[in-house]
Amino acid sequence: MMSSNHLDEMTPLKSVWDKLESISKITSAIAVPVVIALGGWWIQDSIMQQSIGKDYVALAVSVLEKPKAEVDQGLRDWAVDILDDYAPRRFSPDTIARLKKGSASLPGSIFLGDSAIVVPMPDGQLAAFDVHTGKLLWTYVPPSSVLRHELPK
Repeated sequence: MMSSNHLDEMTPLKSVWDKLESISKITSAIAVPVVIALGGWWIQDSIMQQSIGKDYVALAVSVLEKPKAEVDQGLRDWAVDILDDYAPRRFSPDTIARLKKGSASLPGSIFLGDSAIVVPMPDGQLAAFDVHTGKLLWTYVPPSSVLRHELPK
């Protein structure tokens, strides 16, 4: 059996642990919703940025599909820069210059159902993208004997 002196010595320690427990409960009650809110905001922002990027790429492709005479030079330069920024494989400086000059253009895109789009790239490759996320699905490099689509110089 414990003496009353021994119980009196443990009471302050129990009081400290009770206070720490209360503080940790209050902290977790506040911190958990804040962490969930910040995580949700980050995910939402990522999805929004992907969607915006996908829309810019689609707009850039539509600009570069048109003949040079139909597109303002500044808009054509912008479209090439956007497409190059979002391309999974960067364009060569020569390809960028030819696209901006209008001596090369992009042929039309091909939609695969409602979930994917295949985009011919200026270097002769085909790239497939998920239309909902803008994520690259696959690329195809044709044999070197396949001619690239270019406008006459």
